[in-house]
Amino acid sequence: MNAQVDWSLVQRLAPDAASLNAAKKLLKPKSWPKMGHDAKADLLWGLCQGSGGSPYQTLVYARGESYQCSCPSRKVPCKHALALLGRFIETPEAFTTKDLPDWAETWLQKRLAKQAAKKEITPEDAAAKAKRTAQTQAKRLASAQAACADVHQWINDQLETGIAYFIKNIHARCRRMAARLVDAKATNLAGRIDELPACILEAPTSVRAQVALQELAKIALLCRLGQAASPCAQVRRALISGETRQTLLDSTQTLKIYGRWQVIGEEFSMRTTGVLAQARWLLRTDAPAPLALVVDYHPQTYSAEEIPATFAMELLGEVVFYPDSAPYRAFLGEYQFGAPASLASLSQTQLTQAHANIHESLLQKNIHTPWAQTHALILGAGHIEQQAQASYCWVSQDQQQSLVLSNTHFPAYLVQAPLAAALILHQGQYARCVSFYTQAWGGVACQ
Repeated sequence: MNAQVDWSLVQRLAPDAASLNAAKKLLKPKSWPKMGHDAKADLLWGLCQGSGGSPYQTLVYARGESYQCSCPSRKVPCKHALALLGRFIETPEAFTTKDLPDWAETWLQKRLAKQAAKKEITPEDAAAKAKRTAQTQAKRLASAQAACADVHQWINDQLETGIAYFIKNIHARCRRMAARLVDAKATNLAGRIDELPACILEAPTSVRAQVALQELAKIALLCRLGQAASPCAQVRRALISGETRQTLLDSTQTLKIYGRWQVIGEEFSMRTTGVLAQARWLLRTDAPAPLALVVDYHPQTYSAEEIPATFAMELLGEVVFYPDSAPYRAFLGEYQFGAPASLASLSQTQLTQAHANIHESLLQKNIHTPWAQTHALILGAGHIEQQAQASYCWVSQDQQQSLVLSNTHFPAYLVQAPLAAALILHQGQYARCVSFYTQAWGGVACQ
C-alpha cells in the first residue's frame, strides 16, 4: 500500500457513499487495461473499461487535489477517478508507465495554463469579478422579488376558487406556477411549489384542507419577506439558489464544526424532477452542537436500494452550516464513516436538547422560520400509543405531552414499548416520526 496516501483520502473525496461503493467494484485489474504515474506532476492516469466500446480516460492527482474523466457522470469526482486513486493506494507498483499519453498531456498543459493565468489576476481584476457576481445576484433577486407578486395573485386565485377545487387540480396548478418561477430565476421557490402536491396529499384526509391553507399561508409569508429591500440570507436561500459550497468553505464567517456525529435519521424521497433526495439528520456525540440536516441529491438512474443506508452510523469529520441565526441546514466537509454507533454515544442531555417543552420549542422554531415546511425535534423518553386503526400518537414518559403522528404503521412490539428518544418532523397539523432509539434495539428507522 502507498505509504503517502491511504483510503481515508478516497473516503473524503467521495461525493456520497454510493460513489465510494461503486469505486470499490472497479478496483479489479481487468477494469484498468492501462495505467501510469507521472512522478514529476504526481499525476495518475488510466483507461477504465466500461460497458461501452471505448474505455474512459481518467486522470487524478495522487493527493486528490484535482481529477478529470471522460465519463458522462455528473458526480465530482466520479467513481472512475476514485477507483484509480484507490488502485494507486493499494498497488502503486502496478503504475509502471512513466510517460503521459497525449490526452493526459493535453489536459495537464491546459490546467497549468489556467493556474498561471490565475496567478496573474490583479486586485483590480478580483474586485471587478466580485462586482459582476454581486450584480448578477442582485438581478436574480430582483427578478425573484417581482415574481413574488405573481405568487400572491396565484394564491388569491386558489382561495377564490376554493381549497377543495385546488386540491382536486393541485398537480397541474402547481406545475404551471413552478414553471413561471423557474423562468423568473426563483428556482428554490419553484421547487417548493412543485413539491406542494406531495406535501399536501401525504397528509391525513381529515386535515388535508387545513394543511393546504397552512402551506399557502407559509408561501405567502415567504414571498412577503422576500419582497423586503434586503431580505435575510435564509429568505434569499428559500427564493433563489443559495451560496455555493466553495464560497462557504472559503469564508471565515461560516460555522464549521469538526467532531464525531451520528446519523440519527435518514429518509429518501423522489422529487418531481426525477432526482432522488437523501436527507440525513446528524447529531454531534462528543460535544454540544446544533442538529444538522444534510441533503444530497442523486441522479434518477439511482434507486434508494442502490445507495447504502447510513442511519445510526457514526462519522468523524466536518459539518459546514449554511448561514442562519439558528443553524440547521448543512453539508459535509471532509469526513469518514465509522462503525454503527450505540445509544451510549448519545447522552440523554443531547437527546433532549432544548426540547423538554415540545410546544414551546415548536413556537420558537415557528417564530424563527415561520415559512418552513417542517421543523425537526428530538423528543425525550416516551412511547407510541395506538388510538385507532392506523392512528398513532407519541406520549411523553410523564404523560404530560403528546403529539399526533401521521405514521400509519408501527410494529406491534413497539407500541407501548419504552423509547429513549425519537426524531420527529412537525408539519403544523401533525408530526411524523423519522426514527427512534430504544435501550433494547438501538436506533430504529420508521417506515
